[in-house]
Amino acid sequence: PQIIFVSSAGNNGPALSTVGAPGGTSSAILGIAAYVSPEMMKAEYSLIDKDQTGTTYTWSSVGPTYDGANGVKMTAPGGAICSVPAWTLQKCRLMNGTSMSSPHAAGCVALLVSACLK
Repeated sequence: PQIIFVSSAGNNGPALSTVGAPGGTSSAILGIAAYVSPEMMKAEYSLIDKDQTGTTYTWSSVGPTYDGANGVKMTAPGGAICSVPAWTLQKCRLMNGTSMSSPHAAGCVALLVSACLK
């Protein structure tokens, strides 16, 4: 069995080499940054500028790491995510950050690995 490690890159950006542990500590870990699309910008921040393009969140950590590795391997949706545990007694909640993007990426990686094994 193959194990793929997926971890958030951190929210210490946008300066270079801000990727944190464990997301940027090893080339064996997929470090995930937070991506925001124009639709997410509108939903979360009420931005209605039609010229907006998708980008990495400004506070999302980026590489390279101090030893020269990339640090961040990919981005995933990191804003306007509604992942709310039932115990909060809330129906929905807008949250953002690499803590939202890394689970999204991990699920996508799991689906891809599952499809490749068939």
